[in-house]
Amino acid sequence: MTLTTTKAMRQAVQKAAILDLIKTNDKAACRAVVAIYKRQTASEQSIGATLQDNNQGFTATDARGMTAKAKLILRGIPMAPFDLVEIRKRMPKYTRQLIEIGEEREAIRNARDRAATDAAAQARVTAYGEYA
Repeated sequence: MTLTTTKAMRQAVQKAAILDLIKTNDKAACRAVVAIYKRQTASEQSIGATLQDNNQGFTATDARGMTAKAKLILRGIPMAPFDLVEIRKRMPKYTRQLIEIGEEREAIRNARDRAATDAAAQARVTAYGEYA
């Protein structure tokens, strides 16, 4: 198997998992809306429209309604059942971005873990005069 095939398979599994979460978990669906909203530019967030064709955030069709929902979610206002139906209808098209967000967060966690491991190793070197 090539690296490209492995990555494609991993992304297919991630996509299926994301779609399942959005379909079955209200909190995950709302978190997905907020995650995509945070990818909008500040001006797009404030006016609830898509201004740049940058493949980030909501599409022009979804921008107004989904931005409004994201702002409510961020204020702690629960989504009504009809809002959740709309979220579940619209969010599957954003799985690529949600996968990217997950990969970015994983890279940050890995870098943080490596830095902590390196700091601990350096502390041992300092404390014992050698790498222990």
